[in-house]
Amino acid sequence: MGLLENKVALITGCRGICQATILASAREGANVAFTYLPNIKEDVAAAKKIIEDVTSMRRRALSIAADVRKIDDVKNAVKKTLDEFGKIDVLVNCAGVYTYAWALETTEEVYNYNMDINLRGTLLFCQEVAKSAMIPQKRGRIVNIASCVGVMPQDHTLAYSLAKAGVIHLTRNLAREWAQYGIGVNCVSPGFTLTETMKTAIEHGHVNSEALLKIIPAKRFAKPEEIAEAIVWLASDKCLYCTGANLLIDGGMLAGYSPL
Repeated sequence: MGLLENKVALITGCRGICQATILASAREGANVAFTYLPNIKEDVAAAKKIIEDVTSMRRRALSIAADVRKIDDVKNAVKKTLDEFGKIDVLVNCAGVYTYAWALETTEEVYNYNMDINLRGTLLFCQEVAKSAMIPQKRGRIVNIASCVGVMPQDHTLAYSLAKAGVIHLTRNLAREWAQYGIGVNCVSPGFTLTETMKTAIEHGHVNSEALLKIIPAKRFAKPEEIAEAIVWLASDKCLYCTGANLLIDGGMLAGYSPL
């Protein structure tokens, strides 16, 4: 029996760590609903592939066009999931964006873009799923995706770092408030993970991979599947007493430093 056998998981986003999490959830026995952006060709292609892959596992999958910044889209995504599956046991807030700008270059537009998707979108989905599904059923598991740079800021990513720090604190707030309803709320803070976005950042010179590997004790980047496995564990009944935690998965990068 899988870790999420007979569970229903709603996951925002469909590429990178999000895609890996959807597939890992299905492999562990869950039926899955996930969001994608219909105006992004990469999302459309990923959504189609996910449906095929999940169906091949003999699990059910539902793709939902939704922008996490729009409350009507959020409500529609939750309603469609409930209409299709009758419940939501797991919510994973994975959709996110990553921008590069020094503090003095961070415009209001850049700031709002990061905050609206990475932080506000996470809050909106948490609220709607809690109200519509988890509080009435008196149980649920929420996993929010933060980042190692929400713990220790990275140069050149002010808005992103601030938003992900907010996700960590949001997780702790909700964990305390919603424990009375049987809802566990945790977050995962991945280190540098070799997604397509990361590969593009390296190619464009936004990330110096050689320099990064020198400060990661594991001497490699994470695979999206490795982050997904931790997310599934936090979402499972094997982890019921854990709430309010922030799990760093960074190859030991933030465990300390070397002056050499």
